[in-house]
Amino acid sequence: MFVVLLTVLCIVGADAACWDNKDCSSCSRDSEWWVSCRWCPLTNGCHAYGSWYNDCSSSQGVTSRRKCGLVAEPALSYNVMTAEAMAKWSSLAYITPGISDEATVQSVVGSEIGGNYRVIEFLLNDCSGINYEYRDCGAVIGLSDVDKHLVVAVRGTYENAQAVEQVLTSLTGMESFLTGGNVLKYNANAHSTLYSCVKSIVEERLAVDPSLRITLTGHSLGGAQASLIAAHLLADGVITQPKLELYTFGQPRVGDKDFAYEFDRIIGNSWRITSKRDPIVQSVPSTLFGVSFTYHTRREVFYDITDDLTTTSEYKICSGNEDASCIRDESVCLTSACADSHNNYFIPDVGSDMEDLMVTGTPPSESARDQCRTFVYSNP
Repeated sequence: MFVVLLTVLCIVGADAACWDNKDCSSCSRDSEWWVSCRWCPLTNGCHAYGSWYNDCSSSQGVTSRRKCGLVAEPALSYNVMTAEAMAKWSSLAYITPGISDEATVQSVVGSEIGGNYRVIEFLLNDCSGINYEYRDCGAVIGLSDVDKHLVVAVRGTYENAQAVEQVLTSLTGMESFLTGGNVLKYNANAHSTLYSCVKSIVEERLAVDPSLRITLTGHSLGGAQASLIAAHLLADGVITQPKLELYTFGQPRVGDKDFAYEFDRIIGNSWRITSKRDPIVQSVPSTLFGVSFTYHTRREVFYDITDDLTTTSEYKICSGNEDASCIRDESVCLTSACADSHNNYFIPDVGSDMEDLMVTGTPPSESARDQCRTFVYSNP
């Protein structure tokens, strides 16, 4: 008993000393109380071996300064104006392409987003898995020939049936993901129905113009799917890291801690934007029955506000993946006002604002791309 108590005291004392190290280099060369310190890139924190506060596994922790460069975050800058534009693209993913007038869609993109952008395709596919009949997984593809920029905005949850299925399948386990770790079954299923279609159009456009840069974006479930597509495109070698960026809004946890760790190693310029009262960000629990379940990816942009989120709102770039000073520390709010906060990212309602600007008219032509239905827009 004395030996156990002494061991615990040594670890606690060493952990307290390790905490003083604020970067990987100083942490990985330090040693206190005969216990070496190790840097955890998931928390951007320094911990002693055996620490109860260390989120990293033994293989994820860094104990050598020579390996610090492998887990270092790239020097990047969050762009508020880009975030606003991506919120509008994410809203556009909620429209109904089969009835929305094609000319109106292009006109709205020009007036609301600008920048010489136009919609080129809208992908839809059935991503139901447990006897529901809907075609609610989709993505709108935008292009600016002038800016050499391709935007892929993935649709979030669209119907009540889809939301029910997400809830029913979110707690039933996970499936492995090719970049490492595991993702929720619903996310894996939805990804498998949409990825090949997105990959096809990205490859097609890059063959025409290899200089294109690509932005993946999405709101809510769309953010989760955009994250998986971004990682998969990089893993398949379709695009290189410097030419890809990711902006998501109100995104829930996608997979487990191993997935988050590997995702962070692959994705460079990514921003996970959250708002103080948004309940969906924490809707998938981090622990289940006392065991680690899911884990957020890094580079959270936290807006600690209760009023409308705009380009002038103050924000914080959070440290690590589950920064307690950001949304992780907020209690889940289930009021109608908080539910509204889930849709309030730079525009009043991401889920409906672009849809409200549409009119019924002549839709784009419908065909097929890989396993998806696709609506092909003419070049205005």
